Amino acid sequence: MDPASVIGVIGVVLQITKTIYAYGDAVLEYKNEVARLRSELFGMHAALTQIEQDLSLVGKDGRHTLASPNLESPQFRQMLDETHTILEQLANTLQEDISRSRRLARRIIWPLKRPQIQDWATHLERLKSFFILATIRDTLETTRDIQLSIQALRQSIQDIQQSKEEQTLYMDAIRWLNPGDPQSIHTAASSARLDGTNSWFITGPFDSWVSGTSPLLWLNGKPGSGKTCLTAACVHKLQQKRCAVAYFYCSYNDLSSQEPHRILSSLIVQLCQSQPIARRFLVSAYDKVKSQNSLPNAPDIKTLIDLFGQMTNTLNSTFFILIDGVDECGKNLAIVLRAIFQIATEGKRAKLMLSSTENVAHIIQKSISESKLTPNTVSMDLGKVSGDINDYINTQFSQQPKLKMLRRELRASLIERLQRQHHGSFRWTYCTIDDLTRRHTPKAIEKALDGVAPTLGEIYMGILQGVPDDMVQAAASMLQCLVSSLRQLTISELSEAVSFTFSDDFDEDDRLIEPEAVVHSLYSLVHYDLSSQRIELAHSSVRDFLTSPELSGKYHVDSVKANIDMSRICVHYLTLPSFQQVCSDQEDLNARKQDWPLLEYASAFWTRHIRVSPQESGEHLTAFSRFAASSDLRAGGNFAAWYQVIYPQGNPRVWSTKPLYMCAREGLIEPLRTLLATCTRDQIEHRGGARGSTALHVAATYGETEAVKLLLAAGADPNEHNDAGENGIQWAALYDHTETVRLLLEAGALPDLLRPESNPELHEQMVRHSLVPSSRHLGTEGSGKPGSPKKLEAVS
Repeated sequence: MDPASVIGVIGVVLQITKTIYAYGDAVLEYKNEVARLRSELFGMHAALTQIEQDLSLVGKDGRHTLASPNLESPQFRQMLDETHTILEQLANTLQEDISRSRRLARRIIWPLKRPQIQDWATHLERLKSFFILATIRDTLETTRDIQLSIQALRQSIQDIQQSKEEQTLYMDAIRWLNPGDPQSIHTAASSARLDGTNSWFITGPFDSWVSGTSPLLWLNGKPGSGKTCLTAACVHKLQQKRCAVAYFYCSYNDLSSQEPHRILSSLIVQLCQSQPIARRFLVSAYDKVKSQNSLPNAPDIKTLIDLFGQMTNTLNSTFFILIDGVDECGKNLAIVLRAIFQIATEGKRAKLMLSSTENVAHIIQKSISESKLTPNTVSMDLGKVSGDINDYINTQFSQQPKLKMLRRELRASLIERLQRQHHGSFRWTYCTIDDLTRRHTPKAIEKALDGVAPTLGEIYMGILQGVPDDMVQAAASMLQCLVSSLRQLTISELSEAVSFTFSDDFDEDDRLIEPEAVVHSLYSLVHYDLSSQRIELAHSSVRDFLTSPELSGKYHVDSVKANIDMSRICVHYLTLPSFQQVCSDQEDLNARKQDWPLLEYASAFWTRHIRVSPQESGEHLTAFSRFAASSDLRAGGNFAAWYQVIYPQGNPRVWSTKPLYMCAREGLIEPLRTLLATCTRDQIEHRGGARGSTALHVAATYGETEAVKLLLAAGADPNEHNDAGENGIQWAALYDHTETVRLLLEAGALPDLLRPESNPELHEQMVRHSLVPSSRHLGTEGSGKPGSPKKLEAVS
């Protein structure tokens, strides 16, 4: 036996140990289990180190009187190889998650659940025992123990393999759900909350609701009164009591957090995580949908509600659901309320708590009445939250370096005045203290508090009025971009969008030299995370303030116009001369993204910005026409370069797909109408995408009914097929786009195409290709609309 083989396994053990430490506080929830896992790894390391030392002393003749002959046995070699493979699986599992978290600049989350950690620890204990036995001098009893150890280990390996297969199926079901992720907001809210606060609610109305019979607890208050931190505190209290709980935070900054199916899917996944018995219902539902037409259609709201009911009704204890900020669901509010109230009404074990601002109280009350629920309603008035805000003020004056250094009398005076003026608003208090800490002398701090604004709106206006004159234009543009952005922007993306001149000679000399200075001037209006370099509006009240008709002048943001402007920025940016050719390889593409900070966002979201607008304007069409015309350049020009960014695994033929195809694929109706006005019949039937499909094919596949109508009216062939022999009507039928199917049949599509049994080989081929997902409407960063497939490049 070569000592190097043992050293290789020791290296993997050390790698795992180092990776576990890299997770830091992320393992706190499983502290005891992870401690046992580390203990077994240390034991494994000690046993293997002893074996490596014994082997290194074996002479050239293969003899060493102190080494056990077991170390040269075939069983030992086999077990060492299997150990290396198994440990690498664990190492890869841990390393992949931590690498992904760092790449996405998000909080690191421990990837293993409690039962998985326990399974791994048990398996490592068995491996450790085997290696300890192997070092013992060979006796009959030792040999027997080794044989029993080998049998136990083989059974353990089989169990792990079976568990891995079950986990793979379960993960496929989760991807089918496409849940939203509330973790980042929950972590931020938990960190912002002071220990001991919120007791007026937690030990009062909340505890009464937890132990009572009412299925609904509704908390409402004005913006900035601390509802999100209070919700996080309630989640923590339930988790401490070992209750089954799921939570979600709706956010105006994140469109995905406002989508009903993302909210419900997240609750279902959390239920599965806390109650493993519920997983079988999810996997069963996934299998059922997958078996119908053999394609895993995205679940609709009814499917999710039914699934949730099946899961909760089999539980032995109450399952608590907490949803914060439902007022930030925007146009989806009524749908979300109907869904969650139906769960609370029909679920025997489900109890629901939601929070909202007062401005949507009438909508919520109406939905409650329609669902015939009897809620416990709690309003966050001044008397109830004052104590918490006063504690927050005291804490800030005892912790903030500048405030701690003030004279005791001045500090006491400032605290007393703040506690008298906050009127129950955490947000007002935070902004005011933030402003005080920016002053440089005690007199300046006292003077600032003398002139403090009494309302949030006046505080926000004061911040804007304090922006230096030479930064006003950049600051206004930043705020407009943040209102219209469809995800958090990095500081470099925001700076690039603000600096963009709509000129072909745009370069580094046009860029802001120090965008952080402009961000600093906006302080309490924005939240800038230094670790991830991402920036967003600091609070929903900021967005409401900026878009309010009462705000006039350069800082007022018309949300519709802001979205149109952002779409123009994205499309014009993509037409820059630097992008007239595709990149030669992935390294070249990565360098291009690095050199041009807005390229990734513009590529991923320009179609969404057009779709989000209530009407497609002439400005959209002007910008798009130039972009589309670039497809006539050699190798597809800027249009091909864009397609390469969102589909880098493609090839030059795929990237040279024509704009007509992409407009049909993305549902861009006015650009499609404009292109069709000058298209020949051959151009209408031109094939593109990864599978050589026509524009009608992809429009039918994704249920873009208006695009299908336009293409059929222009003479598109309803019996078209792609390079793989698949027809658009077949995909439309598989994805239940009944209106699209009807239109195609009326236009002359052959009914026989809808019979899978007429060509089972083709049907099976389509099923296989349907398992290759890509995103819909926005490159690699978005999600498909409910009821339609995630954008499948393999289908296109």
